[in-house]
Amino acid sequence: MLYTEKILEEVRAMGSLGYSLARMIILIEPADHLQFMQDFNDTTSEIYIEYKKGIISAEYEIDKKLFENAKNGDVTAIEQLEVRRINRNLNES
Repeated sequence: MLYTEKILEEVRAMGSLGYSLARMIILIEPADHLQFMQDFNDTTSEIYIEYKKGIISAEYEIDKKLFENAKNGDVTAIEQLEVRRINRNLNES
């Protein structure tokens, strides 16, 4: 299914917020709900890729901010950054 740039941007934004597929369907109201669900689960589809980009972009922004704070000696930021690294490595293994 072809999606407009607007829908792809919305999917990416919702990915960055960790929204579920059900929430996205309610908000986006795709013409074909079943096709949207299939595309969401297809690792080669635009919907899947944009959703994952949203998740990764949000994680990057958080990590970047924590890293800056850690460089300035913020002990809590150092600890949080390390926990995020460990969790990411476990999830990607």
